[in-house]
Amino acid sequence: MKKAAVSLILFCLILTAMNAAEKRPMTVDDALNMIGIGNVMISPDGQWVFYSRSELEWDKNKRKSTYFLIPAKGGESFRYIGEEGGSSFQFSPDGTFLALKRTVDKKSQIFLMRTVGTSLFL
Repeated sequence: MKKAAVSLILFCLILTAMNAAEKRPMTVDDALNMIGIGNVMISPDGQWVFYSRSELEWDKNKRKSTYFLIPAKGGESFRYIGEEGGSSFQFSPDGTFLALKRTVDKKSQIFLMRTVGTSLFL
């Protein structure tokens, strides 16, 4: 239910921004310039919302993803995971850790990060 509410809010914000812009046909560059929001998850304890933000770096011709946490009750979001990124994100059942998979030295490894930002290596 909470995940649907967050998705609905993001959708409404995008529609509002689109209506405020000058009306003209959308171009391929417009689509490429869109900031994508993904991996939206609410911690099981309801304290945190985790999400990724993806945007195109034109000079490098690739998309860059950054990962954020924001308190579910509102407040400032903060960058949660560094440049290395990750995949297969999952909160622990009590919401105190976020597990992720990351490739290090050509080996896939699992990391645990506290929701306060300190990482543990497994």
